[in-house]
Parts: sequence; C-alpha cells; structure tokens
Amino acid sequence: DNLPGSSRSGELKSLMDNKAGGSGSSNPNLERKQVCPFCYKVLANAPNLARHVSAVHRRLKPYECQFCGKKFADPSACKRHVKETKNCIITRTKNYSELAKIEPS
Repeated sequence: DNLPGSSRSGELKSLMDNKAGGSGSSNPNLERKQVCPFCYKVLANAPNLARHVSAVHRRLKPYECQFCGKKFADPSACKRHVKETKNCIITRTKNYSELAKIEPS
C-alpha cells in the first residue's frame, strides 16, 4: 500500500511496520526515525522532525541576523549568513571597530 506522491513510500511502510512490530526487525536506528505527518519525509529523530515541521510547514523563522534583521529557520543558516554576506560582514566589522575605539572608563 503505497502513499500517493511519496517517493519514500516503501521506506515509510517498512518504518511503520517496524514501529508496529510487524516486521520483527529490532534495528534501534530505524526505531528512532520519525515520519512527517504532512509530507511523509522520514527524519532521523524527533528533534529533526520538530525542526522540519517548524521550518517547512509552519514557516517559522525564529533566528534573526543581529546586523541586518534577516530571519532564518535554522541557526546554522543565520551564522553562515553573517559570515558570508558582504553587507553583514561590513556592518559586523564596523561595529567591532567602533567598539575597539571605545576605551573603558
């Protein structure tokens, strides 16, 4: 019984069978995997599933660049943006330069 529109339907069925005890397999790595209830994507664990649902389906972007205000769903994307985006690098450098000029009282 394949799910329509899912290229991972065989993997999903196997995962569901395993969780229900239908396959008899006791692979602990497979038991930790989680299935997205919206798109049926198989993720490695519950935290990854929560992050996926938040970013992809709820479109939440809780991480914000402190230099330009751009928002991101993933903290690593925000860090990469600050390191690699020219305007943020310039702003970051100017801010640090200004801080270095200020002498403690």
